[in-house]
Amino acid sequence: MNIYFVGLSDVPYKKRAIDIRLLSFARLFESLGHSVCIVNRLSGIETCDMHIPENVSIKHVCNSKSLLSFIWSIIKEPFFLLKEHRKKRIDIIHVASGHYFDLIIYKLIAKVTKAKLIYHYCEYRSAFPNQNLYHRLNGRLINKSGPKIWDGAICISHFLEKKAKEYNGNVKTIIIPPICDFNEFENIAPYNGEKKYILFCGSVGFTETINLIIESYQKSKINKNLDLYFVLSGKDNDISIVKQKTDNNTKYFKNLEYTKLISLFKGASALLIPLRNTIQDTARFPNKICEYVASGGVVVTTKYGEMPHYFIDKYNALLSEDFSVKAYTSTLDWIDDNLDNLNIIKDNSYKNGMNSFNTYSYKDNIELFLKSL
Repeated sequence: MNIYFVGLSDVPYKKRAIDIRLLSFARLFESLGHSVCIVNRLSGIETCDMHIPENVSIKHVCNSKSLLSFIWSIIKEPFFLLKEHRKKRIDIIHVASGHYFDLIIYKLIAKVTKAKLIYHYCEYRSAFPNQNLYHRLNGRLINKSGPKIWDGAICISHFLEKKAKEYNGNVKTIIIPPICDFNEFENIAPYNGEKKYILFCGSVGFTETINLIIESYQKSKINKNLDLYFVLSGKDNDISIVKQKTDNNTKYFKNLEYTKLISLFKGASALLIPLRNTIQDTARFPNKICEYVASGGVVVTTKYGEMPHYFIDKYNALLSEDFSVKAYTSTLDWIDDNLDNLNIIKDNSYKNGMNSFNTYSYKDNIELFLKSL
């Protein structure tokens, strides 16, 4: 099959969570003998320190990033895809856009080319807080009307699969959590810090999560023995605000090469990712989970969302009772008391990850899904 990835720009060059996930799926499809083309509307970046297979091509509708180019790319992209279809038949249009307008355009192209449309369902957009009128309306359309025009959906969580089926009982679905190629992590050496540390990696926009981690760390006895590392993406001003809340035991990193990031993961005593008891966090499944596990780390999370489907507390992860400073502090205290015993959890986590979060564990399932379309 010829599979075209559409809906975004700068994939995988920006190394966003969605970029890493889409590249993992491109590798998965390619490993099954399918031809994969990633179509970027815009891209001014051409270098990537992650492996891109030979049979995965990357093409750009426009090669600059001006406002005019953005407008032109929206107009040009349908003709670009139809031209590609004339060269070699497009069998699957794989959409990762969060805009309902894009879905309509891609569905029309699918109708013309007789391709199947697969939606990559990773977020329940109507649950996002503090949205303007456009995003509120768009979120409702994506979640309620979107499934009615999908032929298939790759869902990152059980919640999203249930929602897709709720609005279209005939849509073909498959649940695939965050995945990555575990083989790529094997030859990366762990970071050797001056002192043991725990680490959180994510967007500075997750203010509630970051504040919980800081306050829990400061109240826990772990802060006397382990440093706290933050790898944050976002605006410098926002990161500066976070820095004002912490002391010398906390270190910050930004814009790391991918191998350096994984090295930090591998050197950490524990990797933090607490999820809230909200619809947004129940629906999503952070991509960092697969990288945390592939790095041989101890995942420190909460008992919400997808976590209980894959992890057991104190067996292959640490699951805090709830998203509260009291509960998370207690979990950090447990780590401090059991530093010498964490390797057992790490081993169990890695074994679990080889089955649940390794890209190539899903070869048979994804092939059956494609054939069902």
